[in-house]
Amino acid sequence: MKKLPQQPKTRTFSLVPTPTKLGGSLRSDRELAQHRRLYCAHYAGCLSVSVREEWAGFSCVHCPLRDLHDARPAIEPFAEQRLGNDPNS
Repeated sequence: MKKLPQQPKTRTFSLVPTPTKLGGSLRSDRELAQHRRLYCAHYAGCLSVSVREEWAGFSCVHCPLRDLHDARPAIEPFAEQRLGNDPNS
């Protein structure tokens, strides 16, 4: 019987944003910096989850995408791409 080549061991993880419920609101800039990634492309979606689920606050600490979206973008494109802003109107 012919042996199949052994597959390399790989780790898989979710590429879905995963906000974590907090027991209260984040009140200081320091707390925000610890728990949130404001420039993440998924931030608005996570904020929507938090509002829909009626959470007092949420954290990005355990999100698998946390370190992928940490760079501060240029201000103009960032402001224009936020939800509700239609540059064609």
